[in-house]
Amino acid sequence: MPTFAPDGGAPLVLARGFAVAFMLSVSGTLTFRTVVMPRTYSYLASATIGPIEHGLVRWSRISLIFAGLGLCAWLAAVTFYLATPATIGDWADDLWVVLTTTSFGHVLLPQILLLVATAVVLGRSPSAGRWRIGLVLGTAAVILEVGHDHAYAMATGLSFLEVSQALHLWAAGAWLGGLLPLLLVVRLAPPPEAAVAARRFAPLGQVCVMLMAASAFVQGWILIGSTKALLDTAYGWTALLKAGLFAVLLALAVLNRYWLAPDLRGRHPDLARRRLIRSVSVETCFGLLIVLVAAMLSQLMPGMDMSMAR
Repeated sequence: MPTFAPDGGAPLVLARGFAVAFMLSVSGTLTFRTVVMPRTYSYLASATIGPIEHGLVRWSRISLIFAGLGLCAWLAAVTFYLATPATIGDWADDLWVVLTTTSFGHVLLPQILLLVATAVVLGRSPSAGRWRIGLVLGTAAVILEVGHDHAYAMATGLSFLEVSQALHLWAAGAWLGGLLPLLLVVRLAPPPEAAVAARRFAPLGQVCVMLMAASAFVQGWILIGSTKALLDTAYGWTALLKAGLFAVLLALAVLNRYWLAPDLRGRHPDLARRRLIRSVSVETCFGLLIVLVAAMLSQLMPGMDMSMAR
């Protein structure tokens, strides 16, 4: 059995996973509001639109706040790992050094600034234009995550692996980050109208699933390198775990799309709503697990490097 020893240990993996999860939530919420809801609001009564819009604004703010806190926690964990400060004062001094003099900090700082800019643009009651600008800024913060991954460390310029990783991050944000906004609409809208939102979300989800699967295959092919590395290294085992979780997530998405969401228009809409809420909640939990496993992958030596070392 391979040894699982991620750089920085569990605290760094958890801090990274927390930050990425909420950045994906920012991107997904803004995508959902900008792409899905304009085509859904025409089916909703004004009494329903208000609470949904308020809920989306509120969740966007919560996601932005926790994404920023997550990035700060990640910075703190990386600083402790790199500098091993003896006192809190030393640690505080080292935070600025890491933020301003390392490649990690040079990517993290723009991410923080983009999140702040997103919050400023959205304001208290964003217009359609502000939602779109916020989407661009929030998604840019997610795409910059490429700078923290193996693809960036391996590249001397823009590489196919980096493009693949960027597409993977965008798709993860749009799909996984859109699950909680979908859950909000299913809870607040009448069942037939909630079915419209689920149907509008489905094409976006299908595109994202295909992009995530294809980009994950590309990354695995390059970073794992061989069947032996897949089966004999911690990176390979973790990649297999991520693939298994993705398969469960895909099965839940199919269940929601083709069985549970259509039932919202059936003879027992309230029962269908409860079932769909439970299913989307479970799907969200599996999505969070995938993000944490991906954070673990990013802190492990790629399988191809382990094979070469041996």
